[in-house]
Amino acid sequence: MISSTLNLIFPIEISCPSLSTNTSVLFLSLVIIAPLYEEILYRGLVLDVFFERYGKWTSIIISSILFAIAHSLNEEPLFAVLGALWSGLVYGYLRIETRSLLPGLLLHAVWNLHIVLFLS
Repeated sequence: MISSTLNLIFPIEISCPSLSTNTSVLFLSLVIIAPLYEEILYRGLVLDVFFERYGKWTSIIISSILFAIAHSLNEEPLFAVLGALWSGLVYGYLRIETRSLLPGLLLHAVWNLHIVLFLS
């Protein structure tokens, strides 16, 4: 999702596609940039805004639903969208309980690394 958006904004042509180049771009996009961007947006900004008004669980649920909707817009399969909903709940809970983005960010990056290594 993030790499597609960035590619629309900053189109980059790789003249000599090789496995190592594609793997590096995939790693950078999915394991570093996407978790950082998504955690700042959904658990930093969105969760904090709703937390002030609605409290812990409502804010976690709302930010998780928005996170899942964003993944559905990328035409991901239903199981991936449901996985995004579930992981959003976990990352949101970690954010509230630790008062830090770091635990959720690290877990998100590890999960995405798992996807890159085993499902790509």
